[in-house]
Amino acid sequence: MRKGIWGKRIGAALLTATIMLTLGGCGNGGTGSSGAAQSSTGAAEAVPSSQSAESAASKQSSSESVKQEEAKDTGETVTVTDHAGRTVTVKKDPQRVAVLDILPLPATLTVFLNSAKNIVAMEPASMNAAKNGILAELYPEILNADTDIMNGDDVNVEALMALNPDVVFYSGRNEELAKKLENSGLTCVAVSPTKWNYDCIKTYDNWISLLGQISVCRGSEEDRGIFRTRA
Repeated sequence: MRKGIWGKRIGAALLTATIMLTLGGCGNGGTGSSGAAQSSTGAAEAVPSSQSAESAASKQSSSESVKQEEAKDTGETVTVTDHAGRTVTVKKDPQRVAVLDILPLPATLTVFLNSAKNIVAMEPASMNAAKNGILAELYPEILNADTDIMNGDDVNVEALMALNPDVVFYSGRNEELAKKLENSGLTCVAVSPTKWNYDCIKTYDNWISLLGQISVCRGSEEDRGIFRTRA
């Protein structure tokens, strides 16, 4: 039993390290799900290099990189400021989560929660990476996630709505998609892979900070292989 726990800790730690390396090198390639690299760990996926919708945000001072507005907890919901500067009220500790065009957020969320059972949908490239690496070995429930919600860069909103997600995570640079999701009545939260100029530590810290405002952690950070890069 103890051996199994340590094996999962080590695997999760390796996934976390690979995620951070991916975030640091994501400026070199990939566009959307069609160009995502399939990592041997199931976590390293290429990130689109376009920053047109976030060019102003990317110039923020490094001293502000880990600052987030305080989340307002009302019991069943929590109000957060996402990476696109939008104020969003989200169901607290969402049980049904969809992840669209953000790589490698599915792996990050899985390690953060120490489970993938809440991920009901994600784009195909993330699923391919999970299948070809250790992510699916550590968290086999991730294979149950629906991938019909995206075809290339196109989002099938009808299929997404049919899954009744509590929250949809989307790339912060995609303003058009945000409007489309909002108009469909879906709760969507922007997560940015590029806002911090491909600085893997700042990006990872801000991802974890935002996830921590919305979701309840499963198990200790040590058990989940989560590394804090700041005090």
